[in-house]
Amino acid sequence: MKMTRFVAALVSCVLCVVAIAQPSFIVSSPASKAQGGHVWTVSRGTTPISILHLPPELSGAKRVTEAGVPVMRVAWAGLRYEPNRAAALDDYLYMFFETPEGKAVANFPPAPAQPTRVVSFRAEWMGDRWLTTPMGRPASEPNLPAGRPVMSAAGSAGTLYALLAPGGLSGEKVHVVSLMAMDVSAWREVATPAGVTLSEKAAIFAVDGGVGIIDRGGDLTRAWIGSVEKRAANADFVGPPAPARAGAWQGAANEFAAQWRELALPDEWASSVSLQVAGGSGQLVIARAQGEGLQVRSAFVPVADAKPVWRELGSVNNLGGDPELFVDGARGWAMVISTRTLTDVERKYQEPPYLVSALSLATGSMVVQGPVSVMKPFEVSDLTFLAISLGWMLGLVALVVIRPPMNYGAGGSWMLPMGVSLAEPMRRFLAWSIDLILVVMAGGLLVGKAPMQTLTASLGDIIGTSQGQGMLLAIIGTGVIGCSVFEAALGRTPGKFLANCQVVRLVRGANNVEELRNPSLAQALVRNLIKWIFPPVAFVIFRDGAQHRGEQYSKTAVIVPWIEELDEEEDE
Repeated sequence: MKMTRFVAALVSCVLCVVAIAQPSFIVSSPASKAQGGHVWTVSRGTTPISILHLPPELSGAKRVTEAGVPVMRVAWAGLRYEPNRAAALDDYLYMFFETPEGKAVANFPPAPAQPTRVVSFRAEWMGDRWLTTPMGRPASEPNLPAGRPVMSAAGSAGTLYALLAPGGLSGEKVHVVSLMAMDVSAWREVATPAGVTLSEKAAIFAVDGGVGIIDRGGDLTRAWIGSVEKRAANADFVGPPAPARAGAWQGAANEFAAQWRELALPDEWASSVSLQVAGGSGQLVIARAQGEGLQVRSAFVPVADAKPVWRELGSVNNLGGDPELFVDGARGWAMVISTRTLTDVERKYQEPPYLVSALSLATGSMVVQGPVSVMKPFEVSDLTFLAISLGWMLGLVALVVIRPPMNYGAGGSWMLPMGVSLAEPMRRFLAWSIDLILVVMAGGLLVGKAPMQTLTASLGDIIGTSQGQGMLLAIIGTGVIGCSVFEAALGRTPGKFLANCQVVRLVRGANNVEELRNPSLAQALVRNLIKWIFPPVAFVIFRDGAQHRGEQYSKTAVIVPWIEELDEEEDE
């Protein structure tokens, strides 16, 4: 599974181009205290098109902030077509792809405009990582009518809304801005505020339980909040309404009912053409341009026709271009994301061209400000794990295939003196198990881990994280060095002492008599390097039933004395 994740991430990394030539779509789903919001960015003017995702902070998930700055993940890389609009709803990203009427070529008539296609991606937490899946089911994501560009889109309270510009096919022109809501399998029209003609500069934003509209097209900016109620579908409704002909939309009206009330904006703010409104977690946040930054205010959503009490939240300075305002109730932030110009070095390493600033909704203090970084598709720990795994497998194969020459002892084999024999495998396994427990505890202490914490660590925690890989190297190093010193000095480790066995080498002493002595430090290092780095070799690849590859290469053996048993038999 680890290898599959790495290969998939590597392909995504090759395809991913984060630098943008035009402002990206930056959209967010409203967050509540129960569910965190999702922020998405869709690059524009690049090939291929990349989608970045800032997920909510979940219990058990990897941290999405490093040094206080949010870290976005590459959700998708390789979109071939650029969307015209985007919106977020819960854990879904919706993109709108428009195909306008083509131009006439020679004697060929222009190609008719096609319905606006809606495509979605879903971000799902899999327990150890986020997975982004393209949905794209036409039954649940119907198209929008042709010839009516999507001016704005937003998601709120389980419903996706789209604000359509006037237009349509020849003979069926719609001359007013329309608000549409996506039902289970069809788009339904929602009545806009009565007596109000929205301009083509109108936009919608998400609020709890409905949708808001802000119109900057007049002398003064006006905003409305709509509480939307979904009415029962028609009894004869069995699926999406069939168009009379290609591109003509016929939808049943009054599936959604909205009660609108105008939002009272501060007098001095209503004249601002850059005013933005965002909602979430029961609050509204407004922002307007102030020099090179934004001035931000917040208020709780008014009940009925009550006027909101706006309070100064703070100012956000040193912004980039095209700032977008969001409310993240899970973190308690009013967040502003803007685009920035990348340096050559940042562009080389494919850093995202975004700045993020966040004000606390409670105190108004600046909690986050800085460039957004990207959670790489694969991490350094993944590369380290891959390199270690490949090296380990190559070494294992080499040790299994290559047999050392038998050039020690009389006739190329061990000629042990009386009173000793080669230790049996079960005794050696017992000795190694005791040494393993001691080595694991000592190696964990070297990296600051408590003994019980080290002994109970799972395999995924050890090889799946950089901290775990460091602990593994500390354990292996402790085993190699510690056991080598014990064997060279005393001939036995604590485990071998308790199991009553000893590591020896065979040398030719005085009078040409072969003697058993403690191994040299070099022999002990060779033996333990193979034993601790390649444990399968130490337990499976035995020769003559008692020597593994490490002992064959180091010309050592593990013996057990049996002189006491022999003495007891002679006494009888």
